[in-house]
Amino acid sequence: MKSCGHLLHGLGLVAILLALAALGCGLPPVSTPTPAPPTQVSSPAIEARDAPPAGTPLPTLEADAEEALLINLYRRVNPAVVHIRVYGTGLPEPASGSGFLIDDERHIVTNSHVVRDADDDDIEVVFWDATRVRGRVVGMDLDADLAVLEADSVPQGVTPLEWGDSDAVQVGQRVIAIGNPFGFQGSMTVGIISAVGRRLESQRGLAIGGSYSNPDIIQTDAAINPGNSGGPLLDSAGRVVGINTAIRSITGGNTGVGFAAPANTARKLLPYLIRDGEYTYPWLGVSGLQEIDLRTMEVLELAGTKGVYVTGVTDGGPADQAGVRAAESSTLSGFEPGRGGDTIVAIDNHELTDFSDLVSYLVAHTEPGQTVELSIVRDGETTSLPLTLGERP
Repeated sequence: MKSCGHLLHGLGLVAILLALAALGCGLPPVSTPTPAPPTQVSSPAIEARDAPPAGTPLPTLEADAEEALLINLYRRVNPAVVHIRVYGTGLPEPASGSGFLIDDERHIVTNSHVVRDADDDDIEVVFWDATRVRGRVVGMDLDADLAVLEADSVPQGVTPLEWGDSDAVQVGQRVIAIGNPFGFQGSMTVGIISAVGRRLESQRGLAIGGSYSNPDIIQTDAAINPGNSGGPLLDSAGRVVGINTAIRSITGGNTGVGFAAPANTARKLLPYLIRDGEYTYPWLGVSGLQEIDLRTMEVLELAGTKGVYVTGVTDGGPADQAGVRAAESSTLSGFEPGRGGDTIVAIDNHELTDFSDLVSYLVAHTEPGQTVELSIVRDGETTSLPLTLGERP
């Protein structure tokens, strides 16, 4: 299996040089203890407890309620979370990742970087009760870092997890991660959503340099480590709001900055991965600055404009055919762009702050062949351009 480091950087000219360690591959499990089976799988109820003594302090009551909620959630959810072990990679031990059951057709979601180099005979799926079955890849998307497996069988009584709405999550909201860090199956950690709208680079590079982006990433401080990749990030009701994907780390372990792919992106892509084995993204055919900082505004005389400053247009692509204009070759020093490029400030009247906003809108709201309207600023004036989206090459 290839290296699973992630590197965050923008399209075009902006690069973020801090490394992201992708979770779940390249690190063998220390051991795989068999967890004690949950006392119940199908029922969310917890055995009734004796009423607290009269006069019990409020903080104690709140702590008891919190503890009961987490115990209940774990008992309900953990049976659908699996340990994925990948053999045949040349490692002395199998690579390790996580996944979870999503339907009654034995389909399991994980990260593509967990299984991208594996043959079907190399993939083992381990359920909470130590049931071990083969899994085969039925679809994969490197840009969103998603893969779908089909397990040979599923233990009786295990039910799929419920999806939540990742667009509705808020910073400060409690989230729970369940997975197999370092191969320790069925580990649960708790934290909060630290930020939303982050961006990760795709595993797939471009011939012209750079890479596509995976938008709307959820940042969390819930502890996730190598082996958590592909496991669910849950809200307090046990609904999946994200798929744990990567961490930013200097040491290779958790430092409180983890990232999860949004559930809504997965829900859109997964039917295509199951049916066709792949997903075809809409394509604009531009490269640009990830953000327009103050110095660039001053150099290019953009007067505080937000949006996407276009630094390159693919010959013959949708943007080229629509007449979008790229910046001239830079004669300035460093990474400063040339002058004369269009700034895309809105798409279909949806205002854009930066390149991530553009990619997010394209992924969530458009399809190849769809005609959109770009609002651009050119030479200080705003105009509209109709553009028919192509298929991402």
